[in-house]
Amino acid sequence: MVGRASIAGLPLTPAFSPEGRGGDGAPAAQSASPLPSGERVRVRGSHGDPRILKRVRALRSAATDAEKMLWWRLRDRRLDGFKFVRQYAIGPYCADFVCRDEMLVVELDGGQHSDSVSDARRTRYLNEQGFSVLRFWNNEVLGNIDGVQQALLLTLRHCPSPDWRFAPATLSPEGRGDLTATSVKDR
Repeated sequence: MVGRASIAGLPLTPAFSPEGRGGDGAPAAQSASPLPSGERVRVRGSHGDPRILKRVRALRSAATDAEKMLWWRLRDRRLDGFKFVRQYAIGPYCADFVCRDEMLVVELDGGQHSDSVSDARRTRYLNEQGFSVLRFWNNEVLGNIDGVQQALLLTLRHCPSPDWRFAPATLSPEGRGDLTATSVKDR
């Protein structure tokens, strides 16, 4: 093993097996990395498109006051142990906050989003991908962060209020009812 540190002939970093994961444990006959020199692979939470990754990073660094305030409450599993990520790329969109385990997207909207057709299209796309979407106005977060946090907890525990701007992923394409529900005719 030229160029790799080892102890008693065993490498400090594992060699990749030619089959991918697993293999027989023997060092690979080819080079230790299948990537060209200097290239890295992003594994967790990555999006393959560098343009989207650049956009996500820019959104994280230019967060609104409401996003910063809510992120402080969500980060590090602070909300009852639920893990959230921020500015998470889903297809062509970047969601403000996502709890991937519960497939919940949390969007914070300013006044420019009232009755937005593009927001409806975005919500429809996210629902088609299996995500439920919960929206809050920025002034709700800034003025009542405890109420927002409570609404999030109730939604994560699968009991959202009908008064909230919540679009569950189980809505039919027309927005009426549950995709898995059977009609009276089907019974």
